[in-house]
Amino acid sequence: MDIIGQLRSSGVHLWNNRSDANGSALTNTDAYRQAKAHIEAILLIELGARSPLVCRLTKLPRATVKQLYRRIHGRPSPAGQGPFTDAWYLQNGEHMLHANIVWRLNEALEGLKREPSERLINLYEMYVITVDEPLLDVAHVELVPRLLKAGIWLTHSCASCGDYYVSPVTDIENVCPACAMQHLYRCPDCNSALKPHEVGRRVEHCPQCGKRLHHLAT
Repeated sequence: MDIIGQLRSSGVHLWNNRSDANGSALTNTDAYRQAKAHIEAILLIELGARSPLVCRLTKLPRATVKQLYRRIHGRPSPAGQGPFTDAWYLQNGEHMLHANIVWRLNEALEGLKREPSERLINLYEMYVITVDEPLLDVAHVELVPRLLKAGIWLTHSCASCGDYYVSPVTDIENVCPACAMQHLYRCPDCNSALKPHEVGRRVEHCPQCGKRLHHLAT
């Protein structure tokens, strides 16, 4: 069934009939909220969110969300919870760079009053159209603000470019992901290009200015 059919059979059905799953009468406000929750659940599922995440954000019953997921994708929602640590982001610089893009976009949404489900939909859609090749799925996008809220990540000032970025509280390098990636190919001091080197060997000094490359030295 397409998205229009899903809307008709869930959220819009609640609004038209003004009753919940138990048949109890709903006020217009309650009916609107439940219809909105169903529509946002459908959108989140379409974006790739698993059932547990959709349930947590929309407050809809697990059975309802599982049914929506099966009707949209034709299969049950994958088992297991979504990501809950920052291990995946720390695997490489590109992951952290995209996490910082998400952080910036989320900051732009701070002044707007949005329900958690609607906020994630807006945030993920903004992220997808901002980058050429999205690396973060909807679950990893949702986790970025939570890592900051939990105090696992903090805002730092980059010692190289002076811009602000987010990273783990244990970060002592004070170099943003963009600069860290650039420093793999250019000297942090004189910005000259670093020559390719033999596989398995690290560049220890800049061939142009002679400064020791601490971030590349073994």
